[in-house]
Amino acid sequence: MKKQTDECKKTISVICGRIGSTFISTVIRGIENKANEKNYKIEFHSLNSLTEEETSKTIEDSHGIVVVSSTPSKMALNKIQKSKIPLVFIERNFNQHHCIMIDNFKAGYKAGMHLIKKGRKKLGVILDPQTKDKTSATYHRLEGFKKCLKENSINYKDIIITSVNFHNIEEGRSAFDKIYKHIKKINGIFGVAGDLAAIGFLLEAKSHGITIPDDIAIIGFDDVEMASAVEPSLTTIKQPILKMGEEAINILHQVFNKKIKHPARLVLDTELIIRETT
Repeated sequence: MKKQTDECKKTISVICGRIGSTFISTVIRGIENKANEKNYKIEFHSLNSLTEEETSKTIEDSHGIVVVSSTPSKMALNKIQKSKIPLVFIERNFNQHHCIMIDNFKAGYKAGMHLIKKGRKKLGVILDPQTKDKTSATYHRLEGFKKCLKENSINYKDIIITSVNFHNIEEGRSAFDKIYKHIKKINGIFGVAGDLAAIGFLLEAKSHGITIPDDIAIIGFDDVEMASAVEPSLTTIKQPILKMGEEAINILHQVFNKKIKHPARLVLDTELIIRETT
């Protein structure tokens, strides 16, 4: 860990997986805003570049680390843990580390209940590769959705599943194409993977003559700026993305000033934003 002097700023390393996503870029904006306020220097690292050598260098150069929406390899995580450097996870739940998240289980349940209250019981979901990771946000989001289905006598085995590899509109369009032959079996879909995937699905559905929400109701997740601009505007679960980044720096600031001695677990609220797609 780098030693602090009066002349130098504390350096915080930010490790990201899918750097190009709107979610990540918004979190980073929150991190940078608060870091500038606290006079901290930020350095960015790609999760994929964390070789053993790069991990050691990151630890040596940093006073604190923020990991955004990803899980480092066992090698990298073990090295960071042994260094005792303060570590904050955003969108991952590790009991032994500082964590910032929303209640994804509750949010997924909320999304499912909204679709069901709108009379939609022939449902589909848009998943992402992280859904298989039990520490991920989308895994818990889907689990909450499944509980809602069970309580309303809907079998998850009857759900139409499609997926995206990346969080963008084109992938959402592809997600629609993957299940087009089953489209008449769906009257509601939950974009577990986020708004951009849901928006891509929406646009592709419209291009095939499907009326939203009459034929298919759609609910996304995140509340990115485009959600209110697309036609019809997207119903979604709003999460405080900017605040997640800000709170990561706040936690490290408290650790640096010895105001936190045990792992902090901050769970932020979500909000159902009802627009035209439901």
